[in-house]
Amino acid sequence: MPGSKNESSSENFNKYASGQTKSTKYSSIQFAEVMNVTDKGRMGRIQVWLQGSRTNKMDPTNWKTVLWSTPFGGVTPTDLLVKGGEGKPEDKTENTFAGTQRSYGMHFGLPHIGNIVIVAFIDGNSNLGVCLGCMYQPGVNHMVPGIPRGTTFGEKAPLVPVAETNRASEETQYHDLYKNLSDKQDGVKRAKHDTFYSSLITQGLENDGIRGLTDSGARRESPSQVYGILTPGGHQFVMDDAGQKYTRLRTSGGAQILLDDSNSTVYVVNSAGTGWVEITKKGKIEVWSEDSISVRSEKDINLRADRDLNIESGRHINIRAHQTDANSQPKSTTDLGSVKGNVHIESAGSFKLKADVGIDTSTGGSTNIYSTINNNLTALATSNINSAGGHFETASVIHMNGPIAALSTPVAGITLQADAEGNLIWPNVLAERTGSAANSPRKVESYRGSIVTRYPTREPYAYHESQNTLNSNTE
Repeated sequence: MPGSKNESSSENFNKYASGQTKSTKYSSIQFAEVMNVTDKGRMGRIQVWLQGSRTNKMDPTNWKTVLWSTPFGGVTPTDLLVKGGEGKPEDKTENTFAGTQRSYGMHFGLPHIGNIVIVAFIDGNSNLGVCLGCMYQPGVNHMVPGIPRGTTFGEKAPLVPVAETNRASEETQYHDLYKNLSDKQDGVKRAKHDTFYSSLITQGLENDGIRGLTDSGARRESPSQVYGILTPGGHQFVMDDAGQKYTRLRTSGGAQILLDDSNSTVYVVNSAGTGWVEITKKGKIEVWSEDSISVRSEKDINLRADRDLNIESGRHINIRAHQTDANSQPKSTTDLGSVKGNVHIESAGSFKLKADVGIDTSTGGSTNIYSTINNNLTALATSNINSAGGHFETASVIHMNGPIAALSTPVAGITLQADAEGNLIWPNVLAERTGSAANSPRKVESYRGSIVTRYPTREPYAYHESQNTLNSNTE
């Protein structure tokens, strides 16, 4: 666009980066305090005050602008650029993805004002300052990177994720940062991390030492075996090489993907705790959802259990084979032609149907019942046969009202899962809590009747294959 170029223009930025402005000579790497992080050029330049300068820190004229560096970053070569083309601006080759450069690399936000950074000046030129890295304030690195559990304030307070110690509080006035360095806990009480703890309570993971609470922090041991990233907003990427060896990606709201080598577990949960999936060491795949679980394929869905296949519904079970046609079915079925779908059920053993109210069978064609041995029909009330056409019976002998016909055997219901004493075994965890405290136990419906051999619930799920409960979970 026409007009004078502003401070963020590439010309001014390149002029600064090449050191073509008035400068002062510096000869060393220095500590500096961050004073301003707003860069009109959006290239990550920050203004710092050099701690060894002995100048007025609050005077902006004493601040130095330095370039932010990154471990990895760049753009594709300029020789790949395309200029020109025909047509409208959006149609010109130079304005397409293929005709321009692409940037890549690692990007991290800038430290807050007041933090200490390490800066260096290329060839001692004060206009060629580069920020090499950041420094933690003494003892203030507990939260990084996994917001680990710790002790907090309050009588009989449970282990909770905690924030940093308040250096102005009485709690830390006599705290020796270097005492008992080999201990995993420094004994300092810290404020509860309200946001993170609230998300764990919502999910039901506030006492789970595998999926919820963690000890993955920079102060756990020395040298630290924990690696990762924690954003100021609380998003985490953690890799732990000691203790519970795992990689975890967790959002500030608690949604997470956990890849746990110590327990050979993969676990995924959303921030609301309304659905989770787990793959266990033994190969169990367990899924729980507060709402629907839906699966669709434009081709086939195949289910096979080499042992038992148990299907149970709290209300209805509906099975339908459609007629494939272009009017009522998705486009992916039209290549099948107009086919009326069949339902085929085959059993190598017995096939049993039991209904407490009634069994109704209806067909637009014929009904055929074939048995290689006997057919037994029993009605404890009246038997009715009504035919609009003829009625035919063929047998070597027909007995009417005697001798007594054989009775059909009633079909028994499917046995519910029970323990050795015959008690139903599956509890169901509710979202509601038993008390007013946020971490009071969730209400549980005990001994639900079910035919299934695994019965996932909302967290805390009592039958996780790997478990580590850290608190007694009492008010």
